[in-house]
Amino acid sequence: MEKTVSKFMSDHSEGDHGLEALLDYQLSWVLRMAADRECPPKLKHQCRYILFNLLGIEDSDTIEIREVKVWKQWRYVDLVADIYLIEDGIENLHVLMLENKAYTRMYKHQRDDYPQRVKDAYNTYPQYEKYRNNYDLHQVLVTCFDKEHSMYKELEQFISEGKGWSIRSIEELPDWTVEDMPESDLFNDFWFNDWKQLTN
Repeated sequence: MEKTVSKFMSDHSEGDHGLEALLDYQLSWVLRMAADRECPPKLKHQCRYILFNLLGIEDSDTIEIREVKVWKQWRYVDLVADIYLIEDGIENLHVLMLENKAYTRMYKHQRDDYPQRVKDAYNTYPQYEKYRNNYDLHQVLVTCFDKEHSMYKELEQFISEGKGWSIRSIEELPDWTVEDMPESDLFNDFWFNDWKQLTN
């Protein structure tokens, strides 16, 4: 697929200071659509692709996404998602915590304290008793900077000094190998069109 200029993300502003909030909403929607049984097939493919990309595990036809629940700005964490996957009749809980960076560096307390904040909740909240100490936590820093940008490299180095983090540029998240665009102008304009001048 070739990029065109985004009509939704780009206007005459010098920058978009709400970009991280937009990314929160877009990722929340994408993750939930991956589990939506009424999601159109091409959009479903892209949403599943992004979800499994963020989890760092390989998608398979044998894996059913039973449910996805998402909380934005949960205890200052940008996004926390419960992802219930069923494989071979066994249900597993994957907890995805995301920090989004479009303009700035990551702070040490975000890198080091936020994961423990999530673990404490999932190991004490009554509704997670079934999964207590038996879930997979995925800590992902999502950035709008591409992999060659100096800020991406700085963020990558920073999280490597912490524990359990991985990093993704938004350009790495969707599946670029498919020829047909998904059945969603909202998805296509955000993920496949060019609005990078907002962060450069």
